[in-house]
Amino acid sequence: MDDLSYDELRYEEAPSVAGPLLTGLVVLLIAVLGAPQVWDALRSGDPGPELVFFPVLGLALGLLAVRRSRT
Repeated sequence: MDDLSYDELRYEEAPSVAGPLLTGLVVLLIAVLGAPQVWDALRSGDPGPELVFFPVLGLALGLLAVRRSRT
């Protein structure tokens, strides 16, 4: 009997790198575009929705990218 029996062979696809990479680029874009708006809101002392929107969106997409890269 051979060591490479047909029953023991299984096809497994390699994980795609495109998903986490694309999500990481979106997170970087959000950080680059949102950082000046957040900084201006903090400097002016006028809290607006950008103080919550950009950090939460960046954090959520960042966690998604990390979670996808581990699986």
